[in-house]
Amino acid sequence: MEQDIAKVKSADDMDVETFLKHINARHTPIGRMTKFGRSNIPGDENEDLLRTYHRKVHEHGADHPYNREVPVNHIHKESK
Repeated sequence: MEQDIAKVKSADDMDVETFLKHINARHTPIGRMTKFGRSNIPGDENEDLLRTYHRKVHEHGADHPYNREVPVNHIHKESK
């Protein structure tokens, strides 16, 4: 019997804090990084690179960039 897949809020509709919580709860580790927060690097105040990575993960349907055998365990609702 196929398991129901979780459907969560659109990442485009998530504010920064909610998006980072989502990444930490559903998409880590990424490389050897197991927790993400706001950048403290001047000129790098947003999470655009992480959002791009997140889009690619869902486009490919795999939650690990080098192992396509790890499926994404959720989908996102349409953006409002």
